[in-house]
Amino acid sequence: MLFACTAVLIASGAGCAWRKPALLEMPPPVAFLQPPSLQQVVAKVNANTDAVWQLQSQGATLAVRGLPQLQADIALERPRRFRLSAELTSFTGKELDIGSNDNLFWFWMKYNDPPVMYFARHQEYERSPVRNVMPVEPSWLIEALGLARFEPGDVHEGPYPAGEGRLEIKTRLASPRGELSKVTVVDATFGYVVEQRLFDAGGRVLASARASRHRYYAAQNASLPLHVEVELPPTGLAITVDVAEYMINQLADAGQQLWAMPNVPGYPLVDLANPNAPTNAPTTAPPNAPPNAPTTSPPPVGYVQPTSYAQPLHRQAPHRQPPRFQPPQYRGFRRLP
Repeated sequence: MLFACTAVLIASGAGCAWRKPALLEMPPPVAFLQPPSLQQVVAKVNANTDAVWQLQSQGATLAVRGLPQLQADIALERPRRFRLSAELTSFTGKELDIGSNDNLFWFWMKYNDPPVMYFARHQEYERSPVRNVMPVEPSWLIEALGLARFEPGDVHEGPYPAGEGRLEIKTRLASPRGELSKVTVVDATFGYVVEQRLFDAGGRVLASARASRHRYYAAQNASLPLHVEVELPPTGLAITVDVAEYMINQLADAGQQLWAMPNVPGYPLVDLANPNAPTNAPTTAPPNAPPNAPTTSPPPVGYVQPTSYAQPLHRQAPHRQPPRFQPPQYRGFRRLP
């Protein structure tokens, strides 16, 4: 979705366990002693990302503009597996679940109006008109968390000066919606990513991420941001993630359950890849769904039967035709000034 003092107390192995924050943080090695070439910037950013194939944080905080702060758990496994779940308190149960696995992604909010579980298969969503409203998949948050990568098949230009102590790489990306462009801003000394902006063919900002408070992990020779601000202008959504500590390349729960779309009774599935054709949307109720749930088509590929949330929901939504997709709107909390 990216500073330091002198000596440090760090103890970690190739598979890190949860590490207590050191009193002093070790600064990352200086990456560029003089203005770097494009190849040097690309190599540094890719090496940082390639060192981290799994990442997990428990006890992070998630702030959504105008809403109370949520407690969040984050887990990812590159390239596409991602899970972000959040709750207000342990007594209120889940408020938010966003995830992605090898086949599909999903987005659920407890107080979303209408009460549904949005999902889509990756390949079908590439050409979905809903991408004009929700332009990136949840797996894009992997890049936002400091794990950006320059792919050899894309066209990269730069580096260009981007303010004091920063360099900018411009990238052209081919997509089913036409050529997209991306700007990646890196620290001119240490080489980690501090900002990313994705644009459509008309120059409209589709998504942006700003990262700061980077921590250097010596065992992986990688730097990760502990503070990330993400904005999706087409949806009006802005979130901020703060992380206290990461566990790297060793997930506490690496089973398929972690990457399974959850079963939430009362929230029918709505396929974002077919927003205008509800009869084609997968309407099969997941296991443990209410008896009157429709069962006209098989579950989506990639759906793994999960354990439903233990906390009962406060209402049962009546069955209705899947609505046209609108950006998710909370309706359960009083908006803050």
